[in-house]
Amino acid sequence: MPTGGRQKMTDGAEKTISVPEAGRRYFDLCQGVSYDAAKRGDIPTIRIGRLLRVPVRVLERMLDSAGEHVRSNGAEALAPLQLFARKSVKTDSWGKGPAAE
Repeated sequence: MPTGGRQKMTDGAEKTISVPEAGRRYFDLCQGVSYDAAKRGDIPTIRIGRLLRVPVRVLERMLDSAGEHVRSNGAEALAPLQLFARKSVKTDSWGKGPAAE
């Protein structure tokens, strides 16, 4: 029976999910930020033709190992594991680029 292009594991779980779905499901990120995180390598991806997919087992192992790292090293271990940091940049009135000073 077709699964709509989605591959399922034997237990019924999906093997891969889209980048926006991974960002939303695991990190509560919007679509654009999810793709930014994937581009930086914070969300693991594989490319199949034009498709960019997130292997669920790889992502979950990455999160499990990050949790173990934090538990064994204390709260100070959180800093290198942050997904993204926002920079404050002044933009023009259209939000397109740096504001003229």
